[in-house]
Amino acid sequence: MSDAAEPRVITSAAELISDIGVTIQGITFFSLIAELNEDDAATRVDEISPSYGLRVRSEDNELIVRLATTLEAGLGRIVVDAAITYILNADAEFSEDVRLEFANEVGIMALLPYVRQAIADLSQRVFGEVVLMPVMPRGTLWFTADDREPPPV
Repeated sequence: MSDAAEPRVITSAAELISDIGVTIQGITFFSLIAELNEDDAATRVDEISPSYGLRVRSEDNELIVRLATTLEAGLGRIVVDAAITYILNADAEFSEDVRLEFANEVGIMALLPYVRQAIADLSQRVFGEVVLMPVMPRGTLWFTADDREPPPV
């Protein structure tokens, strides 16, 4: 007979946060790209067209939420691909649906300020003007199980 306790089965993101607890381990940037479009006659950033992709992974006691953001902005393109790593404070088992709910409710919201700052910095340096990503209320950017892969970089 094993002395190890069975991991708790978690059924929601709220339960994961309140009953198990998570701690942010760190933020990782996988890609920071700004490309000026030399072939375009555009002289200003205009008609910003964003696209987003999501990856969620859990391994041992880590839960990783990765958000890829691509902005087509008239003058060029900006790509910011960042991840936030959480450490679970206790052993837990949860479904892919709970991972996705956590990513949508918690992970994305924690990453957005980092993505927003990276977009502003990159656009200032490469385009000569700041592109400000708008404030996005929780739920504005929402992924389902069918659309979680990041757009190509």
